[in-house]
Amino acid sequence: MKAQNLTVCVPTTKQRCDKNCPYCISTITWQTLPNPTLIQTNMPKVKRVADSAGVCSVLVTSKGEPFLNPWGLFWTLNQFKDYWLEIQTNGIQLRTHIHDMIPKLVSTHVNVIALSIDKISEINDAKYLIETLSKWDIITRLCVNVTDILMCDKFKDIMKVVENVGNVRQVLFRNINYPSTADPENPAVEWIDNHTPIGAYSNLAIEMLGMGLNVIREIPLTIIKTYDYNGISVCFSDYCIQESNQSENIRSLILQEDGHLYTNWNSPASILF
Repeated sequence: MKAQNLTVCVPTTKQRCDKNCPYCISTITWQTLPNPTLIQTNMPKVKRVADSAGVCSVLVTSKGEPFLNPWGLFWTLNQFKDYWLEIQTNGIQLRTHIHDMIPKLVSTHVNVIALSIDKISEINDAKYLIETLSKWDIITRLCVNVTDILMCDKFKDIMKVVENVGNVRQVLFRNINYPSTADPENPAVEWIDNHTPIGAYSNLAIEMLGMGLNVIREIPLTIIKTYDYNGISVCFSDYCIQESNQSENIRSLILQEDGHLYTNWNSPASILF
């Protein structure tokens, strides 16, 4: 079995998240119970499996917001200081406690902060955070969630805002969708159905492709290509979560917050140990 990365889910606390996104994928996918003790017990095994699978990067995320569990987050980061290390976050806590958090991020050798963006205005709101991260040589990736609340449907207009803010090195456009097994009556599923205009995501991609940008690389085990837009890395992701794998090569090993290792976000049957 080969894998591109290891995704580690920091256990949630009583306050799972502080943003309340209406399309929250975590409210759609299968839920586990946090087990920090088992995570610590299984961590050496997880590392050995990840190494044997050829994992080159570690993505730290949560079924909520990882910065709401700072002890769990920084304990996890310290386990993977020697890996290519990325945190997926809404950025609220990081902006609020930026001067306390930045030294800790630097000490754990974090390489990338992936900021979830729902509205164009949030890019401007994050300007100081992005500037500060850049001063400490931490890369900012903006993960732009394509729904009707984005308030912009032109690729060049979005990228103009990104360039004006400055210091953004990577932009990912994310197609908001849900697993094929999702409950159609789930409020988040209904919201996605009603607020992701047909063609919005594909039109952004078509506009970019029409510019004839250079391809920088193709991400292993996926069909995702990365393009060079005026020195900024740009790519499009057609799906939000890893739902299945059709070969021995998988995109992610997933350490869920229950302390078990899986290959699928939405099926307990995908458990490895």
